[in-house]
This record gives sequence, structure tokens and C-alpha cells, in this order.
Amino acid sequence: MRYVLLDRVTELGPGLARGLKCVSASEDVFADHFVGAPLYPGALLIETLAQLGGLLAEEDAVLAGGERVALAVLVGVDAARFSAPVRPGDRLVLEAVGKGNAERCRVVCRGQVDGVEVVCATLTFVFETGHADALLEAHRRRREVWLHGLERARR
Repeated sequence: MRYVLLDRVTELGPGLARGLKCVSASEDVFADHFVGAPLYPGALLIETLAQLGGLLAEEDAVLAGGERVALAVLVGVDAARFSAPVRPGDRLVLEAVGKGNAERCRVVCRGQVDGVEVVCATLTFVFETGHADALLEAHRRRREVWLHGLERARR
């Protein structure tokens, strides 16, 4: 996956995940979006939320008896709302709250900059198995980076 947008997971427990995305002026997207007035695209904000929400969904699916090799796949975005611009230098504080089972999970995700909500969406995930070993290994490495140093309520 080219767009690994989530920088760090700061909390992960049953039904709750928190994380960070530091928006850097050096990100490729700012070459064209928009020259002279850089703005982080809404589609990438949703993808950032989906990365945190998908991680939460996968963890909760395992608790519900699902397989560790099942990957969360985003199948729905509802009630997405963008309420303030996100610009280079912003620190996006993310939260995902969800409930699901081993087949499906709905997650309400929010992002704030300096205590002001800038994005909110309800995301729906389903779980798929049977992925290539290379994809599963890349996913495992991403999880290690995101969760590095995090004392979690569960493993």
C-alpha cells in the first residue's frame, strides 16, 4: 500500500483506538493540492481514519473469534463531514470507536486539530481471508510500526 497515512497508534483496546497523523509539507499531495494554498484532501482524511478504524475492527474481530489473517476491508462510508481545513504542519489526533463481530464492524471515527474537530465519519468494514503471504507480511509490518511501544490492554 503506497499510502500509509497513520503515523502512530496511541491507544488500542476493546472498542476504542486512538492515533496520530502528522501532516507534513513534504507529502507528495501538496505539489498539486493546492499550489499556494495547500490543503490536505478529504479522501486522504477518510483513508487515514480507515487505517485506524480497520486496525480496531481487526482487533475486535479477533476478540469475537475471528481469524488473525482476516483483513478489514472498507465497504461503507456514511455521514462523512469535513468541518475545518487540514494544512501542512497540523497534528491530526484521531479516535475510532466501534462495535462489531467476526464478520462486520461499524466504527465512528473522528479527527481533531488543536482540539477542533475537522473530520468525522462512520465507516463499515467486513473481513476477508485468503490473502497472499506478501500482503499479510506487509500488513504485519505496518501494525508493528503503528503499535511500537504501545502497552495494549490485549495482545
